[in-house]
Amino acid sequence: MALLPPSFRYRVSLPELILPGLFVAVIFGETWSLFGGVTPWANAVFILLLVIFAVARWRVFKSMFGDSVRSTRWRSLIFLLPCLAFASLNALTNGFCYDTLLYHLAAIRWVADFGSVPGLANLHGRLGFNTALHPLAALFGSPFGIAVGREFVNPVIVVSAGAALLQSVRLNSKEFFLPDSVYACLLFPLVLGLLFCDCLSSPQPDVSSAGIALLVAGCLRGVVQEGAADKQEAAYFGCLLAGSLVVTFKLSCAVLALAAAGLATMILFWRRSRSSVIWAGLIICVVFSVPWLCRGYIISGYPLFPSELGRIHFDWMVPYEAALSERNWVLSWARAPDHDWRSVLVNRDWIRPWVVTTIADPIVLKAFVLLGGGLVLIALSRPWRSRKDSFLAWCGLISPIILSLLFWFFTAPNPRFAHAALWILAADVAYLPFVCLYRVPQRWNTGIAVNADTAGNSGAVRHTRFCCAFFLLLVVGFTVFELVAGLARLHRERERFPNFVGGPPPLVSRVTFSGLAVWVPTESNLTGPWQIPATPADRFDPRLELRGKTLREGFRINRSWPKPAMW
Repeated sequence: MALLPPSFRYRVSLPELILPGLFVAVIFGETWSLFGGVTPWANAVFILLLVIFAVARWRVFKSMFGDSVRSTRWRSLIFLLPCLAFASLNALTNGFCYDTLLYHLAAIRWVADFGSVPGLANLHGRLGFNTALHPLAALFGSPFGIAVGREFVNPVIVVSAGAALLQSVRLNSKEFFLPDSVYACLLFPLVLGLLFCDCLSSPQPDVSSAGIALLVAGCLRGVVQEGAADKQEAAYFGCLLAGSLVVTFKLSCAVLALAAAGLATMILFWRRSRSSVIWAGLIICVVFSVPWLCRGYIISGYPLFPSELGRIHFDWMVPYEAALSERNWVLSWARAPDHDWRSVLVNRDWIRPWVVTTIADPIVLKAFVLLGGGLVLIALSRPWRSRKDSFLAWCGLISPIILSLLFWFFTAPNPRFAHAALWILAADVAYLPFVCLYRVPQRWNTGIAVNADTAGNSGAVRHTRFCCAFFLLLVVGFTVFELVAGLARLHRERERFPNFVGGPPPLVSRVTFSGLAVWVPTESNLTGPWQIPATPADRFDPRLELRGKTLREGFRINRSWPKPAMW
């Protein structure tokens, strides 16, 4: 931030500075991986560069740091202390998410030891799923080791998202029900849910992307509703940075990020904000995406693997039929996990059992409860009597979430892929009364702003009080539920440092046509990170060969050999 021109330095709190810091860390990790292994030197060089920049721009750095300290709501950070304790305890629990041993730990070891390996997806297609979380976990792994980096990368991101949201919560009774405070309170229970979830201790991109998606929604609210130009521009930059991060963590969040960024950009153009701010934000995001896209091209030949969009025919490019198979497995697994994609994608028989299992999913159930609470709030407040511009602003706020959920349903409709989107949709519904009721800052005895047209109406004031009381009940209820359920789970779990992820599975060595020995598990599809190169039996391709003499030079498929029957 200190390197930016003075006109782009916005006054933000210390927790809100974490977002650009995380943004820079991801860029650095992705860029470093293009040239070699992330460990052991990347973290040391990154810290050294930050120190050099801070010293070179010391006066600006000192001024910005002082402004951030003065802008920080320190009382709100009281709630951050127990969150840090919960995250630390949960990070030490067993990392037994299925994908952890399937490919996440292996992907982190590859990027830590070798960087971005050309054609790595030819070895195991899932290693081509290009998430920025794996280089970031490898970056966190120095100097304490990869085992520490991969178990703490998700807790760091979720706690950072929670700290930024808490800055919008106003503990003063006269300001607690202001729109930014209400919206942050509605989003924060999901942070607690993520802090206690059983995949927090695993390098699972679903967890980190859900945390960052909350920041996308929070920043978009600032763009839509903030009146001051500087606050609106700061929220715009936050929306773009969080949107870029969430896409690189989880590609399924692309529609949410693009829709939010597009809406925020249109709003700034419509309000005639400084064009330099708009273009600077867009250029930063485009530059940010270059290392991530380059890494995608290197490990698979596709920038958005397993989508074939933008593929380039490098000698290490994954064959089209293999990429198509990986994409079909993703789409079918989200619909019917226990069935072959050839029987799932050819008809709609999966819809009825999918509806039954989806409705019973805890992610969906909690979102439905909040959605029902939001409908009660709407019934109590009757926001349709308020100004139309308030309702239109709310429609803009909710539209990226609706588009994201439509994309989710027609592609990979598993609830874990839309954890944040489902919750944000319900939170937006519950937020509608506060968008309309708090348009004009006319206050009554509790310090709550109400609409000017109804301020003199005792019935309207009574409805508003009921609405606020029910909102408090809703937020407190979800908070207590997450705390009780989460602490009960932590009490049952055993903590270890580093956390336990299981032992090496039994593997056998299979040789490809070129003489390359590949480790294959004998009892399941779980390969783990202990032996490389390794791949599940159903992904083993005998045409695989090295591009050179070392693993760093990558893999390719020799098409002169007969194609296996798996495709």
